[in-house]
Amino acid sequence: LATQEQPEGAFRGPIWKTEHTVLMSLASADPAIPAERRARAALEVDTFLVRDSSGKVVFGEVMGMGTYHYPTQVTFTGLHIRSGPDGTGPIVISTPLASAVSAATGSGDLTGYWTQIHPANEAALQTLQEIVRTPENFSATLQAGTQPEGIVRGRLRRTHRTTFQLQFNARNV
Repeated sequence: LATQEQPEGAFRGPIWKTEHTVLMSLASADPAIPAERRARAALEVDTFLVRDSSGKVVFGEVMGMGTYHYPTQVTFTGLHIRSGPDGTGPIVISTPLASAVSAATGSGDLTGYWTQIHPANEAALQTLQEIVRTPENFSATLQAGTQPEGIVRGRLRRTHRTTFQLQFNARNV
C-alpha cells in the first residue's frame, strides 16, 4: 500500500494464499415450538483461511450474516456455528451479535458480524479448517435471549469456493 509519504509502500509483505468459502444454512425453528412463535432464516457463513508458504493455516476469519423472519420483534444474542448437523451441539465459533434488535416487524437482515481467529488459537484454527472441509458436520444457529439453543438452526452446506491471493503479513497488520 503506497502513500505520498511512503511511495515504496507503507505496508508490504509476502503474498499468502487465502481461501474464501461460503457456507449456507436454511434454518428453521424446532417443530416443538408453537407455530405462532416459529422463526425461519437463511444464514450465510463466510470463512477465510490464510495459509503461509508451507500451506499451514496461520489466521482465519468468520463472517456471519442472514435474512430472518420472526413473528414479533426480538433481540438476537448470537449467531453461532455448532458442532453436529442438528444445531444442538456445543458452540465452536461465535460471531458477536450482542443485543442486536430485530426490525419492529420481526423480519430483516443481519449483516457483517466478524470473528477473527488468531495464530495463537491453534484449536480454533483446526476447527475452522474442519468446518470448511466437512460443513455437513456443523450447523448455524441464530440465538435469542428467550431461546438459548437458537430460534432457528440448520445444517451448513457448501455453496461455492474461491481461492485468491492477497498481500498479508502479520507484521504489517
